Amino acid sequence: MIASPESAARVREMLGNPRTSPTQVWGRIARLQGASVDGDYDWMYRQESAHSDWKWISSPPSEWSLDEEDISLISSYRGTRSTAEAAEDSRIRLRKLQRGGVLPDGSHLCWCAGSFILDGCRIKVPYQGLLEILRKPPAGVRLDKIDWRLLLFTIDIAETRLSGIFRETHIDPDWDWDEAAGPRPRRSEVNLVIHPANLFISKKRGGPNFSYGLRTFGKTAWMERWLEYRRDRSIVGKKGMISVPVSLIISRGRLQMRVRRDCGWRKIKVKSDPRLWARIATWSLSPPNHDDRRRLNCIQQYLFAESDSPVLEDSESRGIAFLRSILDSTSRASVDMTSASPERAGRFRVTGSTGLSYSVFPGRGDGGTRFVVESMDHHPDERRALNMWGLHRTRSRICIAETPAMKRLSVGDAIGAAILSLLDDKNSQNGIHTLHSHISSMSHILEPRRSREEEQVNDARMLLERVNRNLMIHSVRRCRDSFPMLWSALLRMPLGERLTFTAIRRGEPNITFDGCDTRFETTCATDRSVIYRMLRASGWMRDRGEEELRGQMRIYIRIGTGVRDLADGIREFSGILQQGLGIDEEGGLLPNPIHSYFERHNPGISALLPGSEGLID
Repeated sequence: MIASPESAARVREMLGNPRTSPTQVWGRIARLQGASVDGDYDWMYRQESAHSDWKWISSPPSEWSLDEEDISLISSYRGTRSTAEAAEDSRIRLRKLQRGGVLPDGSHLCWCAGSFILDGCRIKVPYQGLLEILRKPPAGVRLDKIDWRLLLFTIDIAETRLSGIFRETHIDPDWDWDEAAGPRPRRSEVNLVIHPANLFISKKRGGPNFSYGLRTFGKTAWMERWLEYRRDRSIVGKKGMISVPVSLIISRGRLQMRVRRDCGWRKIKVKSDPRLWARIATWSLSPPNHDDRRRLNCIQQYLFAESDSPVLEDSESRGIAFLRSILDSTSRASVDMTSASPERAGRFRVTGSTGLSYSVFPGRGDGGTRFVVESMDHHPDERRALNMWGLHRTRSRICIAETPAMKRLSVGDAIGAAILSLLDDKNSQNGIHTLHSHISSMSHILEPRRSREEEQVNDARMLLERVNRNLMIHSVRRCRDSFPMLWSALLRMPLGERLTFTAIRRGEPNITFDGCDTRFETTCATDRSVIYRMLRASGWMRDRGEEELRGQMRIYIRIGTGVRDLADGIREFSGILQQGLGIDEEGGLLPNPIHSYFERHNPGISALLPGSEGLID
């Protein structure tokens, strides 16, 4: 769910290219006008009706307000006995908070037993921000025209943050346990959460008990969008729930949003302005495919940080690259993107050396792990019986604990290590007792004992996969195959051909040609040093005029074919490859010296060799 830099640039331009200052960004969002945001907060204004002229049958309550001691009492309340005993001297203040007061639209708000209650409905309220608005209304805002009841109910929904996915098969480990009430979904500030509007509209069993109904929000922009979305997608009744990043959080009485800053992800205060609150809530509650929900992702991920700061830390990027390399190196591990069940789409499917299948996905596993491992094979002793909370229990999960060393790694590295263990589950079970127990219990579906020849074939396949994941073997292949193939293409290109040599881009080729599809990727400074010498030896030079014309750096043009015997140049950059990449010619990884893999006699301008007109991997 990471927004693209191009999408972020469009949102930044829409807001007039603000600086990363929260004050400026919030101000630009609140003042945003145009057809694309029409109706984002108009719904918060009161709809006058013929029956709006009502009167109190007794003395009306006072206007709702809090003083510093009230705020201190609310902030420190924990619902424990010691707190209640300490509050004996504040009985008058507690009664005042329980009596509450009226908001400018006539709705009644009070605080009792640790919760705010608005017209009889228990909700979460950003009370300090609300006080700021009531005491000093923003310019152009008439407090009596706002439907505070509707606005605060909407913010209460938008702030709902339940982690994990509701499952019909077992109690999710992302749930807290309450001895009296049973499992309760945990509120998250970091992990993906169930889309609040999806949760509210679907009324999923086990979810929060909202004390207000759908009719309350019939005229809001986000509800109209969901009604349209449901007509297209038929969300109600599906087990799978849509997950989204955390957006709004009420903390210490202030409405906050989780955003990326230069120093990492932080919670920052949303400016106390009812128009801004309504707009951000609308964007947060819009369906996941709506432009406003995507716009909010861009704002959270890009607008409060410098444009050149990475969304993912280097360690996380390396972990994802490691995980990707595992999937690319074997056919027995893949990502399930075709599952009909939304809750299973995107999981890793792994087939072990025993023939058993597993599912691995990010989440809070048994023992506090950052990933969950489930068996995809039917267990003989599995019993599906409803417990007292109406939830199923199964024995499909396999606990693979994280060692202290694994806990220091990124989540990509941790999941990658788990997948490697499952790929070789036949040997991994010797050190993972839970895996051993699972394999032993699944003997009824395992194939009969294989012949010696079949076991040797499987062992050879496992060894080949381990070789493919070895970084040194990767370096050897680049020296033996990739660089010689690029060298042959450089020698055969026609005069006047141009190539562009950009900065290193992880996972993407940074050497491209104008007249053909040949592409090559450099991964380090050693690679670049070798390429510079290869270009010089094969008759290429910098084209400064073309660089100025295109506004790019490192554009080369071929002006000559070079000498007939290229041995001296080859030995020069071959020595750099050997030294920089750590290839030992005496260690047996390369049967011949590196320079022997490069063409020594210049073939001149001619057709490219097979395999060189395209991506040279």
